[in-house]
Amino acid sequence: MERLLNTKDIAMLLGRSEGAIRNLVLRRQIPFRKVAGRLGFIKTEIEDWIKAAPGVRIEELNGTGAENSRRSYR
Repeated sequence: MERLLNTKDIAMLLGRSEGAIRNLVLRRQIPFRKVAGRLGFIKTEIEDWIKAAPGVRIEELNGTGAENSRRSYR
């Protein structure tokens, strides 16, 4: 079985704050587990969840994709 990641790990993976991750959990919009009263996330489930979102790639979320270069909107 895969190691469970905590809220901080997922926030870093997705490039979001821990509070934003907790809000997704409260709205049940992200796959999660509760183990001994603590939130846990399985990385492959999170990656599958991202792949299922139309037009979103994990590289875009964590700032490693070429699309995340600074753009000028005029």
